[in-house]
Amino acid sequence: MAIPSICILAGGRGTRLGSLTDETPKPLLPVGGRPFIEHILSDLSRSGAQRVVLSIGYLAEQFRQILGDGDRFGLELLYVEDGDEPAGTAGGVRNCLPLLDDPFIVMYGDSLLRVNPNDLIAAHVDGKRLATMSVMRSSLGHETPNCVVNANGVSAYSKDPVPANAEFIDYGMLVFSKASFSEFTGSDLSTLQSTLAAQGSLTAFQVDTPYMEIGTPESLEAAAANLRSKS
Repeated sequence: MAIPSICILAGGRGTRLGSLTDETPKPLLPVGGRPFIEHILSDLSRSGAQRVVLSIGYLAEQFRQILGDGDRFGLELLYVEDGDEPAGTAGGVRNCLPLLDDPFIVMYGDSLLRVNPNDLIAAHVDGKRLATMSVMRSSLGHETPNCVVNANGVSAYSKDPVPANAEFIDYGMLVFSKASFSEFTGSDLSTLQSTLAAQGSLTAFQVDTPYMEIGTPESLEAAAANLRSKS
């Protein structure tokens, strides 16, 4: 199965980074010699992805100026803006739906993931559920667990409070059918994931390689050091 269109959520303010994002959106911060999101786009292109839809909001025009139409990455790159008010993660995806395939992939513009979208899509097809979430044992990343995995399904998901017996974290790459959004009107994607898990409608795809993210000054510094060592 070909890789379907990918929605990257890149509209947030990045407040935990303080003054670093006063004039630059978090995904465009320079990391390893180039804007962080360029590492993501290059990885996606190498995996065989073709169309990426960026959900943007804060300092939106900078994305168009720096990334262009995606041709230099070998991608078709499209943009959808939040509007006058932040749309939230689910709202950002909802705004992009007219440009997305069914099913489609969702990921975040501040996380560099080590997962092959082809494998994730194959797991989604095999799972025969409305959505699929990549997961990793929390012990591998030393993070607070937020989901319970039984066989190939996520049976519970919550960031606060943490579900009883949770041993996994949400890795950050998801697959949704458009039907997942047909009755959901909330603005937070994690709420939709919790609902789908409770309904038995969320397949689990297990990953064992920690990701890189730039949500805090500490993780930004770690990502920069990691990417410099690979250049």
